[in-house]
Amino acid sequence: MKSIIILLLCMVAIIANATTVPENNAEELYKKHCKKCHGMDGTKEASKAKNLQISSLPESAVINIIKKGKGKMKAYEDKLTDDEIKGVAKYVMSLRK
Repeated sequence: MKSIIILLLCMVAIIANATTVPENNAEELYKKHCKKCHGMDGTKEASKAKNLQISSLPESAVINIIKKGKGKMKAYEDKLTDDEIKGVAKYVMSLRK
């Protein structure tokens, strides 16, 4: 019985780790999809992109904008997984000053 519980706990840990986006992957996704308009530090403002360093949007709003797009920014809900979008949102929020 004890070994079954340990096995189940290990499986839960593996699944939990598999569904989180490593920070470096989120940064790579940002570089690939966001850097062109927002710049590496979030201040570029190309094509009327917002300065991400001064944004005060809550994480839920950042996630929604990444998913659905806004203005000239295209939607990424069909290009990135939910976990990838959450990771990019956390990365975007880390750029704030």
